[in-house]
Amino acid sequence: ELDGFSMKPSGNQFKVTVPRSTTALSDNEQKSLYKSVVDLIYSYDNGTNQGSYVEFDGDDGMSVAHYSYIGDKIKLDN
Repeated sequence: ELDGFSMKPSGNQFKVTVPRSTTALSDNEQKSLYKSVVDLIYSYDNGTNQGSYVEFDGDDGMSVAHYSYIGDKIKLDN
């Protein structure tokens, strides 16, 4: 856990639970923060996680965003 973020592998992907305060940020702030978390996951363990699908869920379990390795983009979910 890191500042309210909880990250765990789930098969060949990662599930990241984000604190409620993060979902209240602007879209650009969320995207920047989530990209930083993806970079952290990808750099961990000598890059062995690079390319993994990363899904971001709110503390209520609802999906709030995901990261697409293709195109290097964070997509906020509605």
